[in-house]
Amino acid sequence: INNSEAPGRPAPGTASSNGDEAYAVGARATYAPIFEVTPSGAHILHLGAGIRYRDQRDDSLLNYSARPAGSNFANAVLNTGLQTGTLGNATAFNNAGFSDDTTLWGEVAYIRGPFGVHAEYANLNATQFLTGRDYTFQGGCVDAFWQITGESRSIRQGEIRRLVPRRPVVQGGPGLWQVGVRYDVLDLKDGSGACITGSGPTAGAAVCGGVQNTIGAVVNWQPVEFVKLTGQYATSDVRGGNVTSTSRRDGS
Repeated sequence: INNSEAPGRPAPGTASSNGDEAYAVGARATYAPIFEVTPSGAHILHLGAGIRYRDQRDDSLLNYSARPAGSNFANAVLNTGLQTGTLGNATAFNNAGFSDDTTLWGEVAYIRGPFGVHAEYANLNATQFLTGRDYTFQGGCVDAFWQITGESRSIRQGEIRRLVPRRPVVQGGPGLWQVGVRYDVLDLKDGSGACITGSGPTAGAAVCGGVQNTIGAVVNWQPVEFVKLTGQYATSDVRGGNVTSTSRRDGS
């Protein structure tokens, strides 16, 4: 299916005349080797993996982009379709887009009473429309949290329920206080050749969408069950992509 020379699929850089619509197929599987309630709350180990394939056929080509965490930039700093120019004023190379992609990902989460950690990793392989060349992009994250006031998620009929304050403010308690930290990385750069220029992609060109590393922290307060106030801070380090300097940092 991923072979650009397969019957019914045009050669690289050649549009089909059939008017075919884009389609996507995917699957996800999960398993919980630990799923129980203890005196301190839920005790859960969750594992998961998935796959997705997309083919644009005669629809618009694919490109991949992201903004720094909490950023107010009008344009995405990381962008496989905006690879030169000043920030917010880049030249768009629409012909550098991708005709199809395959994404593989894995996930793991562990909860023990008021503590929890979670991590994900994804790998995306995309075929460039004009050259037929495959490029690989990847990203992942890990976060951890702690309910300072001791709450844990409950389990009811096999489902993980939302957090509920043990002692809400209306009953004279402090409500639910939670703190968390997170790290994530996104890599939209692949290829060892020179970056794509205004003349468009060539067989040896690299896709220089940039690399972003983000660290963040959050404090949540739930005075009552259905009200939550959030304060958070995140800082992103961006290298390459839609910026003129080697590195740019954005905090919020």
